[in-house]
Amino acid sequence: MPGTELLLELMEYKRVIVDQLYEFAERQMELVRKSDITTLLALLSRKQHVILAVEALEQKLQSFREENPSERSWASPDAKKRCQECMDYCQEQLKQVMMMEKTAEEELIVKKNAVQEQIRQLDQGVTVHRAYHQLQTRSKSHSVHGLDLSSG
Repeated sequence: MPGTELLLELMEYKRVIVDQLYEFAERQMELVRKSDITTLLALLSRKQHVILAVEALEQKLQSFREENPSERSWASPDAKKRCQECMDYCQEQLKQVMMMEKTAEEELIVKKNAVQEQIRQLDQGVTVHRAYHQLQTRSKSHSVHGLDLSSG
């Protein structure tokens, strides 16, 4: 029974952490859509601490994964039910987090590509401007230093 009490406690803690990840993912989406990269980077830094907590928790849960669930002795049917509900909830929330992460990544790629295209167009504009300026400079220097043979 002490093992199942610990399992329930760990799963309830996982639920709290997964909720935090969900909140981070929502905020991340908001910042990506606003193109607020500075705040996004700060958020990702804070989010990393939560991810490390999830990893540590998953290590603690590993021994339970190796057990046969039918051999566990629960304090009550309610405790077993609560543990299962936490597990189901966490799985669903993590799916949602992963979907938001993927969407945020896709949106960032689109924004990055758009910025790259703007830079390419600006670069082309600068190249054209320089060529035009060089052509004008040459034209002026030829008329000043050259002979005008068109007058009669």
